[in-house]
Amino acid sequence: MRGKALPWIFVLALTGTAILAAACGTRAPTPHPTAPPKPGEPTPTATPTTTATPITTPTPTLAPTPTPPPSLRLESARAHQRNGHYEAAIAECEAILSGPATKEAAEARFLLGQNRLLNGEYQSAIEALQEFLRAHPWDQRRPQAHFLLARAHQSLGNWGQAIVHYRQYLARRDVVAGYVNELIGDCYVNLQDYLSAIAAYEKALREAPLASREFRLREKIAQAHLGLADYEGAIARYEAILARARKYGYRAEIEYLIGRAYQEWGKEEKAHQHFLEAVNRYPRAGYAYLALVELVEAGVEVDDFQRGLVDYYAGAYEPAIQAFKRYIEGGPRGRLGEARYYAGLSYREMGRHTLAIREFDRLVEAGGEMAGQAWLEKARTLAGMGRREEAVSTYREFARSHPRHELAEEALWRAAHLLEEGGHYDEAASTYLDLWQGYPQGKRAAAALFRAGLCRYRRAEYEGAAEAWRKLLGGKPELRSKALFWLGKALLRQGRAEEARAR
Repeated sequence: MRGKALPWIFVLALTGTAILAAACGTRAPTPHPTAPPKPGEPTPTATPTTTATPITTPTPTLAPTPTPPPSLRLESARAHQRNGHYEAAIAECEAILSGPATKEAAEARFLLGQNRLLNGEYQSAIEALQEFLRAHPWDQRRPQAHFLLARAHQSLGNWGQAIVHYRQYLARRDVVAGYVNELIGDCYVNLQDYLSAIAAYEKALREAPLASREFRLREKIAQAHLGLADYEGAIARYEAILARARKYGYRAEIEYLIGRAYQEWGKEEKAHQHFLEAVNRYPRAGYAYLALVELVEAGVEVDDFQRGLVDYYAGAYEPAIQAFKRYIEGGPRGRLGEARYYAGLSYREMGRHTLAIREFDRLVEAGGEMAGQAWLEKARTLAGMGRREEAVSTYREFARSHPRHELAEEALWRAAHLLEEGGHYDEAASTYLDLWQGYPQGKRAAAALFRAGLCRYRRAEYEGAAEAWRKLLGGKPELRSKALFWLGKALLRQGRAEEARAR
């Protein structure tokens, strides 16, 4: 079996008797006592004892391991295929086919081709599936065999043969006709027969059940139009996608592709309009960065703030900093605070923490809508530098001086979390409780009370922990179950087992 352990081996057991390895040892006879000789009587001569000859037990001959029947091998092949063990499945199928003709031969041939395809043995899969079609002209699996043959030919780049077998599949079965027509279209594209590709994709489009597949097919149709140098047709297809697409990143991609189509058409101004649309409306998308590259290389003027934003989200931090600098140095602008904020984030991503803090401090001093976020990012930067005490102090100072700010609750949460991470459980518990008391309706309030209990528990302050968790019993179900569990542990630690069990 090519060294593979097959399931049926574990079912069969070796037959025969147990091997006895004990040998018989020699043993002298037990002497009987005799009376001593009388005076004058001759002393009797002892008769020598004969040594016993060992008896050798013959080693039994083991019965040969029975050959599994074809039905069991077929079951094993199916199991191997399900588990992704394609070579073992192939070995089982080959073993069936190498023996006498049986009713399992048809399925064995089909599975042999299928597993060779799954194992990447495309030419061998083709040979096995062709033999299946030749040997079993009436088998109900013939349509599937044609589909598998098409996949194998497509994997080898035999586009024409793949199309032939896909069409033979469709002539007999149309369960996945939309998918198969898409594959036919892909083959025609590789043959550079774009008109036939469009026709196949159009058929697939009429049967596409999901919006995601519909968009993909429309993209392929647009690309086929580009292959025909039909730029107007391609752009019309892309525009149809844009009219329905809602996902942020996908819209940026289509804007970029429309720009590229106009570029190939030689209409640079129209191309730049769509590249700018991607940059200005979808700065967080990867395709916005590709659009920005096209604009910069073409010498098109791009707003420095927007340019910096696209660079930042693309991870191009140095160009982002330079763009934000130009924007800041250009005088009072509407998004000056945001420019400093993202410049600070870019510095931090590059490990230039001092410069990052400088930008955040300037925002804090200036006030404005970005000041609160700047406080938090300054503290986060300090924590990243290992200056945790300063980070905690910054978070607390912000919450103390701006108690009504929408980020004050978050600042206390982060301060408490840093303290807890550092093992300062007493301070952490106090900070969590400050959050809970100051913002009882806040999104972090219940979680803060729960963690305050955990911090008290770690300090062996079991009564304080229990008090915190009791307050959560009437709250959110997800925290209530956790609070019950830890309340029980706290009661057990206090020796109140009966009360713990009652919980």
